[in-house]
Amino acid sequence: MAVKATICCTPEDHLTIEVLRWFGANTTHDQLLLDILPLAREDVTRRAIGRNKAALKSDGDLVWFCDVDYVFKDGCLDRLWELWLESDKPVLLHPRKVFIQPTHAEGDVMIADALNRPGELLDCDTSGFKTKRYHAAIGGVQIVDGDVARKIGYLEGTKWQRPTDRPFFTAEDVAFRSQCQSHARKTGRRYKEAIDLPNLFRLRHTQRAYKDGI
Repeated sequence: MAVKATICCTPEDHLTIEVLRWFGANTTHDQLLLDILPLAREDVTRRAIGRNKAALKSDGDLVWFCDVDYVFKDGCLDRLWELWLESDKPVLLHPRKVFIQPTHAEGDVMIADALNRPGELLDCDTSGFKTKRYHAAIGGVQIVDGDVARKIGYLEGTKWQRPTDRPFFTAEDVAFRSQCQSHARKTGRRYKEAIDLPNLFRLRHTQRAYKDGI
């Protein structure tokens, strides 16, 4: 299964650009494509803007609107693809559960350790992670039919496409779910489905890039 990872970031974020360049130069996999989507800083902080651009230009069968603190381990995306092929193709999917660190402090320690080891591709120890259940498709786990993503975008033509200086303003999640539900009604498709995916993890953390002036 081929995977394209589209990363929305601003050229001002030199650390992120450096990591992406390192990753592109030091990793090769014929089923993984790294796609950098450069945006102005005020566009990055309005999450819906980058997601909309990524959705409209996507060529994938599925589009997963994800956050950078999620970790996909063995079999996660393969199982997603299997479930998609077996389904009746609802508009929106989301995992029923993820594994998460018990505290934000543990995530901060893991991130700090990674920052102290530049030039390495690191795995993370997930042995202490706990189960967290998701009852809705929150912002980091919204998975959409690729044809739908290309047709409706991510809140295309709405107030959520206005740039903002407010750091990482993410209140558009509910609006996007409503957009998907409206599309389902208009097309006669099923709106959503919760699915079980293995080895899906999320890092908890208190650090934010904007606090460092990025």
